[in-house]
Amino acid sequence: MNAHGFDFLMGCLFGSIIIPWITRVVMNDGWHHAPKSKPPIDEEVLGWLPTSGRYASITYRGPAVDGDIPEDAALYWRPMPPPPRTK
Repeated sequence: MNAHGFDFLMGCLFGSIIIPWITRVVMNDGWHHAPKSKPPIDEEVLGWLPTSGRYASITYRGPAVDGDIPEDAALYWRPMPPPPRTK
């Protein structure tokens, strides 16, 4: 294998396996930890339900309250982004 083939192989390895893995480990924005925890109770968050494939603004009311989010739901969430600045 020549030097160009080795460089190509290493680029593919880093680009498809190592960099995404490092990104998932370092990022702490809610999407990565979603299956492991629910959002804070009574806080509005941006959520994505993989079963429906839609994003929505949701408020988790907690396990003791009947709501739109069952306790066993695979919910992906992150904090609500701030509103855009207007001067």
